[in-house]
Amino acid sequence: MIDIAIRGSHPGGNIILKSIEGDTVTLAQDLRDTNGTWFYWNFRIEHAAEKTLTFKFDEELIGHHGPAVSRDGIRWDWAKNGVMIDRKSFRYTFGPDDNSFYFAFCMPYTAADLQRFLGKHADDPRLSLKILTKTEAGYSAPLLLMGNRDKPEKHMVITARHHACESTASYMIEGIIDYFLSNPKLLDKVLFHIVPFADYDGVEHGDQGKSRIPHDHNRDYIDAPLYKTVESIIRHCGDFPVFAGFDLHAPYKWGGRNDFPFIAKSASPGKEEIERFGAYLKTISASRGGLVYDGTQDIEAGVEWNLNEPSTCSSFMRRSGAKLAFTFEMPYFGIAPARITQQGLRNFGKDFAAAIESYYYEVNT
Repeated sequence: MIDIAIRGSHPGGNIILKSIEGDTVTLAQDLRDTNGTWFYWNFRIEHAAEKTLTFKFDEELIGHHGPAVSRDGIRWDWAKNGVMIDRKSFRYTFGPDDNSFYFAFCMPYTAADLQRFLGKHADDPRLSLKILTKTEAGYSAPLLLMGNRDKPEKHMVITARHHACESTASYMIEGIIDYFLSNPKLLDKVLFHIVPFADYDGVEHGDQGKSRIPHDHNRDYIDAPLYKTVESIIRHCGDFPVFAGFDLHAPYKWGGRNDFPFIAKSASPGKEEIERFGAYLKTISASRGGLVYDGTQDIEAGVEWNLNEPSTCSSFMRRSGAKLAFTFEMPYFGIAPARITQQGLRNFGKDFAAAIESYYYEVNT
C-alpha cells in the first residue's frame, strides 16, 4: 500500500504538512514572508483513493461552504454538505478514482487558467497579449490590451492580484473581457490596459501576498518601487492619460461586509464618481440575480482600514488624473443563495463591465 502524499508544489500551491497520524492529517498554511498571519492554503493529495481522512488546521481557515475541491485543478466547486466539521477541520471520503485530488481555501486562479481563457480569444484582434515585464523570478508578467490601440478617446486601467491569494478578482477579469468582446461598441472608443497579475511571482508560488515583508505590492506605488511589476505599471501608465482605474481585490476571509461585494471609496470629488458608477452596478447586478452589489457594504474614506494610503494602486490612479478610481473587493465565499462560484464570478465581471460602459456614456456625452 502506498502512503498518501500531501503536496503544494503545483502553481498556486501553499501548505505545510505537520503530521499524519492514522486517518488524521494536520496542516498549516505557509505564511512565508507574511508579516503576521493570513489564511490562504492550497494542496494536492495523492494516493488517497477509497480512503476517508480528516484534515485539521490549528486556525480557523475553512470558509462558509467548506473547502474548495477539484479533481483536475481547473474546475472547482465547494465540498458537499457534511464534509466541513468546523472552521478548523473537514473530513473527506475519496472515490475509487481519486488518486490525485485538490483542496483549497478558495477557488484558485493561476497563469495556466489565464492561458486557457486567452486561448479562446486567440484570433480576436481586439485583444492582444503583451509582456509587462520580467519578474524577479524570471516569469513574463502579462499585460492585456483590449480596444482601440490607434486613437483611443480614453484609457482605462484594470489591475488584480496585488495580493497574490485574492483569486476571485481574476474570474471577474474573464467576465469583463468576455462582455466587451461580445458587446464591442465601447472598444471603438476606449483602450483597456489590463494587468491580471500584479504579483505574478506570488500567484504562481502560492504566496499569501498580503502584508508581505517589507511591504506588499499594493503598498509599492512609491518613488522607488521594490517590485518590477509595480515599477512597470507606473511607467506604462505614464504614457497616456488615465481616465479610470479599477483595482480588483478580495477582502478578509469572512464576516460582515467581507461576505459581500463592496467598494473602498475615496473622498470627494472621487466619491461622487464612485457612487455614480456604483448606481449602475447596483441596478445591473440586481437585474440579473446571482452575485449582487447593493452598495450598503461600501467602506467610506477614512473608515477602518480605508485610510487613503498614498502608496496603493488606486491612490496612484487618482494621482495619474483618473476621474474614476477605486479598490473593489469581491468576497471569497459569499452567502447562500449568492455563493461564490467560478461562473458566478465571471457573470459578475460582465455586470461590472456593463456598469463601466454605462458610466462612460453618461460622463462622455
